[in-house]
Amino acid sequence: MTLQNVAAVATILTLLVSLLSIAFSARRYLSVREREQEKERFQIYHQLLKKISKGVDHEGPLKLVSQVALVSELVKYPEYSSSSRQALNLLRQEWASKELEDIKKPLIQAIDETLSLLEQRK
Repeated sequence: MTLQNVAAVATILTLLVSLLSIAFSARRYLSVREREQEKERFQIYHQLLKKISKGVDHEGPLKLVSQVALVSELVKYPEYSSSSRQALNLLRQEWASKELEDIKKPLIQAIDETLSLLEQRK
């Protein structure tokens, strides 16, 4: 083997090691980022459930339209569809067992529509 051939092989090996290092770093970055996004989605989802069930947020009581919108937002979290169905069914039972003011009827309708969408996506 000539000196040129050895230099060419060394250059190729150096390039391959650099590419492997970049690929490993990129994979690790994507893995960490994915875990961060999962954690963020988990927190947002649970905040939605809390706001829906309590009917308040940090600014005070929620208007009905806000609660209806939040119920509809649950469809955007398919990874929690089973939990969403369970929570919405519990809320629906709780609210239906009480004497409803006319104001809660749209909220129960939104729950029914969201439950229907979640069932379709099973």
